[in-house]
Amino acid sequence: MWSIFPIARHSPAAARAVAAAVAMVSVLATPLHAACPLPPSGSASDRDWDLLEDEIAELGALEATELSVGEQRVFRLRPVAHADRPDRLLARLAALAPRIEELQEAIAERPTRAVLLVESRVGGFGESLGFTSCAETGRPLWLESRFSKLAALPAGACLIVAFPDRIRNDRHADFVLAHEWMHTMQVEAYGHSTGGTDWWREGSADWFAHKVVPDHVIESFFARQPACELPEHTYGAQVFYFWGESSFDTRWVFEQGLEGEEWLRRSERTAQTLPPERWLDWAIAQADATIAMPDGRPLPAGVVRPEIDIGESCQATIAGPALSVQVRELSVPASADGPLRVEAGTAQVAIRQQSGDWQRMSGTGEVAPPFFSPLTLAAISPSDEPLSVDLSLGAETASGCACFVGRWMELPGDDPQRPFRFGSDASGIFAQLP
Repeated sequence: MWSIFPIARHSPAAARAVAAAVAMVSVLATPLHAACPLPPSGSASDRDWDLLEDEIAELGALEATELSVGEQRVFRLRPVAHADRPDRLLARLAALAPRIEELQEAIAERPTRAVLLVESRVGGFGESLGFTSCAETGRPLWLESRFSKLAALPAGACLIVAFPDRIRNDRHADFVLAHEWMHTMQVEAYGHSTGGTDWWREGSADWFAHKVVPDHVIESFFARQPACELPEHTYGAQVFYFWGESSFDTRWVFEQGLEGEEWLRRSERTAQTLPPERWLDWAIAQADATIAMPDGRPLPAGVVRPEIDIGESCQATIAGPALSVQVRELSVPASADGPLRVEAGTAQVAIRQQSGDWQRMSGTGEVAPPFFSPLTLAAISPSDEPLSVDLSLGAETASGCACFVGRWMELPGDDPQRPFRFGSDASGIFAQLP
């Protein structure tokens, strides 16, 4: 659910300019890590905003409904021709209200911003399912400068726009409403709105929507993770909050999802929100496939697990961006005489044999034989430093493994099925050492 958080609302022209710029943030922003593919995102043009304002001009009078969600009053704009029809969208929100209010109990300060609910069929807005736009604290909603019929809206109100023609069914509508409602609570916590589709903003909003009405909507988090730092995700970061709630509690998710701000956009800041060993817990949970949807269902996808046969070259390097979980399946000769040496640097690493517990390490460590392949390795760099973990078996083993000049490393390639290529400073020399 792509969402817009306008900053200043002094005139319709300024509103459109700011909102359009905000909408383009995730499209134009450069990824923190060069190899990270940008996620799909919507954008809004001046024409989109003009059409929406023209549509609102044709709607009937502002209705102060009898519905409040907690301390948030709900207002409504509908077509004049629909005045005598049942209000299905308002009915959907009323049905969700008890569950939203139940979750609000975990928030230190209850949200109070009024919400204006509007449906639009104008198209545009990047094929969004819905978006949220809020006034600054104590200021009128930007639409009020054009439409006198909105004068009764309380200061600091939020506008939720839903696009019913793009929503599949009532359950899907519920998910959209819950997601956007989280955004109204986020703006309440910030005290103003800041724009963008940041990982904590969209990830926690999808987590909240799943808590209110479980759905199968989930972005391909695991497919992007090997090349992307955590702050480079958007909706897919919901997986982090699924894990966070089960590891801590609901309040922990709200405290980060509501009170995160621009400082969380950088990995060095995000890394400070957990101790290094808890970041390793996050990595291990992915390797163990123990993360579930908030209602207990398994995730529709799991972590990527490339295989490495360290017996072929005696050495390997696991590389990745900061705050990106890397999981590998390691094949090690069962008859290897020496230990598997791990040089993790500042990364957090855990290795588990087929039967046994996770062995955690940072800096330099060893895994003693015998080896029961495959071994599973989970690693993360809990800082803004790229991850680089060196593995080695040392000298020749009883299985015949010996080191080559150079070593096998993970280097970019065109074939996704073959992520490993031989890298050597001595080009053309591949002789096996005696």
